[in-house]
Amino acid sequence: MSVIASIMGRLPHADQNGLATAAPEILADPRPVTAIVVLRPKKIETDLDADSDTKVKFEIVHVEIVGGSDEQFVLSTLRGVCERRTGVQMMDGFEEALRSGIQLGADLRTGELPEDHDGETDGDADQ
Repeated sequence: MSVIASIMGRLPHADQNGLATAAPEILADPRPVTAIVVLRPKKIETDLDADSDTKVKFEIVHVEIVGGSDEQFVLSTLRGVCERRTGVQMMDGFEEALRSGIQLGADLRTGELPEDHDGETDGDADQ
């Protein structure tokens, strides 16, 4: 049995949506942004067959864009967390690669795309 995680596609309203206040800046300079996102499990589906997958869907509770020295701290923290989770050292320039919007699906240890990469993400976003 495996667990498949995805994110539901709605953003929170009002004070919990830092993307809304950053929208004019993003429109003026459309580039990748670094954000802190708080998620909570919203829905869990389990098929009772012996070897079935369990699907967990998360909803976004809060999102904030970070920049400047906060952005560097968040990206450095992300690097350390990713290395501890995977047990593999990330590539030199990991933070800059993320900041510049490294293509989805790229290997963050090497920066290379898999041969079968089609540019699509594996998660499903519900609208």
